[in-house]
Amino acid sequence: MKLQVKDLDFHYRQHAVLQQIDLELHQGELMAVLGPNGVGKTTLLRCINAMHRPRGGTITVEDINVLRMGSRDIARHFGYVAQRGESARMTAFDAVLLGRTPHMGWRPARDDLQKVEAALQRIGLGELSLRFLDEMSGGELQKVCIARALVQEPHILLLDEPTSSLDLKNQFEILQTIRAITRSHPVSAIMTMHDLNSALRFADRFVFVKAGRIYADVAASGVTPTIVQAVYGVEVDILEHSGYRLVVPRATCPQ
Repeated sequence: MKLQVKDLDFHYRQHAVLQQIDLELHQGELMAVLGPNGVGKTTLLRCINAMHRPRGGTITVEDINVLRMGSRDIARHFGYVAQRGESARMTAFDAVLLGRTPHMGWRPARDDLQKVEAALQRIGLGELSLRFLDEMSGGELQKVCIARALVQEPHILLLDEPTSSLDLKNQFEILQTIRAITRSHPVSAIMTMHDLNSALRFADRFVFVKAGRIYADVAASGVTPTIVQAVYGVEVDILEHSGYRLVVPRATCPQ
């Protein structure tokens, strides 16, 4: 399932947020979208699944125009996880079950319930399935949102900083889960991230955004100190450790 974004422009009122965005995502790829705060990373995800309507450009999935899809078709193609989930007086199980809405009739079938249970177990929330969302920590709530996106069975996951509320152990487990899903299912994923080292450990592709434009679109081997410095304004070295590349800021950084 191929996603193609071409010449995408998005303006908020008269302010250009995204300009001339071109990218492609192929089945099984895990793409990290990187860049400083405020450069349009979240806006890009919301344009891709038509939450925001771009001023110009096209977004297609297998040559089908996303901007002409109905909401149910969009939900079948895209699973979206926002930075912060909304708490409510609803159990984790019921919240995840909402992700089956694009596939259900009037009532959930046994298969729907089984898929919700499996997603909660996979994400590490099996024992908390009957806990109310407004009684959960921020990290637990984020896991619920990811599980809800998974049970949609989308072709493409859009994850806006999916590990931002999680501790180190849970960050690692969530990224491992997302990586495993893209490798074992016909699913691709785009994640906005701030942690370059986590991105280098798990992602296939790296899209660096600067001032609303794509500055670089590279594989892991193409991430260089020059790119990082140009995008973030910080001098870094990229080192090898235990088979992984690591971004290490230099001792003297700009004040």
